[in-house]
Amino acid sequence: MNYKKNHPLETVKYRTTKYKKVVLKDLLVSLLILFISFLPYIHDIGDLKKYSGFSGFKSLRSGIFIVSMFVIALSGWIFAFVNSKDKSYRFIILAPIFMLSFQLSIYLFDARSTTTNEFTTKIIVNFLFAVLLVAYYFYNKYKKI
Repeated sequence: MNYKKNHPLETVKYRTTKYKKVVLKDLLVSLLILFISFLPYIHDIGDLKKYSGFSGFKSLRSGIFIVSMFVIALSGWIFAFVNSKDKSYRFIILAPIFMLSFQLSIYLFDARSTTTNEFTTKIIVNFLFAVLLVAYYFYNKYKKI
């Protein structure tokens, strides 16, 4: 039907569609949070005890536990980043997100025995990223003035 822009039935149709999208988004976010909250308990599944290592860990349980802890920490920083819109410190939250993502990728790609996992390499990469991030932020801020 072709209603005028402010017709009551068109307004109800718009509100219903918008409400359905909001409910679906809230449901998906709730399920994601629930899934993340159960990650620390996945390693307690009884059948995992008989399997050998994962990503350089001696046992599958310890590998899953460490990776799930990194995922939980990463999701917390991403939550802080998303909720800090219009804050002056938002840009620096990308540093711990990068650091955790870097370490998590080392675990997931089984690069624990490579030079990528050495202390000096991780410090240099993370420090360079943080310096570039701060420089980029202040360069853009100075450019706007």
